[in-house]
Formats: sequence, structure tokens, C-alpha cells
Amino acid sequence: MIIAVFAWAFAVELIVGGTATKVAPYLPYTAAAMMAGVTSGGGMPPIPRGVIPLAFPGAAGVLAGAAVLLAAVAAAAVNRDIT
Repeated sequence: MIIAVFAWAFAVELIVGGTATKVAPYLPYTAAAMMAGVTSGGGMPPIPRGVIPLAFPGAAGVLAGAAVLLAAVAAAAVNRDIT
């Protein structure tokens, strides 16, 4: 599960955010980085240029939604028998 989160943050989100800058502010890593004060084009991995940040409550909502989704997926994975 943790590998999937890192793969999302460092690969999928950068590709999606770089090709669709209108969607980028609604992606979890981008929202968190912009809340932390990273400007468009900065950060590591870099935020795509031309991204306009969400307002703080909107970015917090995006992160809360991502946390709920991740928790639901993790709960579904834990409840299955893996033997």
C-alpha cells in the first residue's frame, strides 16, 4: 500500500498534473505542497508551472478526501483473508 502511495505522488500525479494543469490543484500532493507554500514550478518533485493553488479550505478538503479514500482502500484490503 505504501508503495502505491509513493508511486502516485512521484509518478502518476506528476504526469497527470503536468498534462492537465486545470486538474492539478485537486491532486493530493499538489494540494499539500501548495498549502505548505510551494509556488508553481517549485518543490521536489516540482509542481507543474501554471498551476493556480486552491484556497486553504479547498486544499484541506482535497487532502481529507484523499485520506478517507486511502483509509477505505486499506480497510478493504485488511479485511480480506490473505492465506
